[in-house]
Amino acid sequence: ITVSGSGTVTSSDGYINCGLTCSHMYASGTQVTLTATPAQGWSFSSWSGCDVVNGNVCTVTLYTNRNVTATFLILDKLSVSVTGNGTVTSSDGYINCGTTCSYMYANGTQVRLTATPAQGWGFTSWSGCDAVNGNICTVTIHANRTVTATFSILYKLSVSVSGNGTVVSGDIDCGSICSQLYQQGTQ
Repeated sequence: ITVSGSGTVTSSDGYINCGLTCSHMYASGTQVTLTATPAQGWSFSSWSGCDVVNGNVCTVTLYTNRNVTATFLILDKLSVSVTGNGTVTSSDGYINCGTTCSYMYANGTQVRLTATPAQGWGFTSWSGCDAVNGNICTVTIHANRTVTATFSILYKLSVSVSGNGTVVSGDIDCGSICSQLYQQGTQ
């Protein structure tokens, strides 16, 4: 058994209980069930050399010498903070927060975050993202990361017309009375 990363591998029969490398001599035809358990701050990633894999469990039948590798990946923290009033959710469901939240992801994981403003607020910007497309932020975890979503309050601009005419400007196109919500600082 070889371990890549930090974790342990144990066999259901108790003969294997190891960290980096270990082995045991089995009679030909013996079926061995191995379980990978990550160390704190790590996650199980994959097996190689198994006959059957079910999550972190590997089954091997010995008819010759066999080499099995368990791979563990370090976990990095993605922290999300919100300025203003709104929520941020991740497409995988692990992040769903208002003011602050975080989740430990395996190194190399790509996370897609969506910013949703509360009623009366508008989404303004992201910081800490690898890529931004409107209210969507994409970040790849290679170390601890912090992402911030900023929301600003919306203010109502009301326009009324006295006499006969119209007012047109961007989102406003009205005759006698109309209104539009704008973020603070909009000209």
